[in-house]
Amino acid sequence: MTGAELESGFASRGVRRGGLLMLPPADALALVRRARAEGIAVLGVDGFLLGPDSTRPVPGDTLDLSGASIPADPWSDAEAFLERRLDSGLHFEVVLGQDLTDPCP
Repeated sequence: MTGAELESGFASRGVRRGGLLMLPPADALALVRRARAEGIAVLGVDGFLLGPDSTRPVPGDTLDLSGASIPADPWSDAEAFLERRLDSGLHFEVVLGQDLTDPCP
């Protein structure tokens, strides 16, 4: 399973804005947990404040798990980040990477 396939399974739980899937915190957390089960890396989580006609990123509610210092367990970091924001009223984009169990990505 790819990150795109996994995300598409959660599409009905969120809203698309600018091509990005924005999920409520509990659903974003469920996506991270499913990514862990599938061995798909989580590269980041970005928080957004959604209005009827607006999408505003919230810089303080961003978790970057990509780059030179990728943690060995990005899922736990993403889970803890989202658990602290369950009642935030924000929506989150979960950025998924490749299947970490695939020897030939």
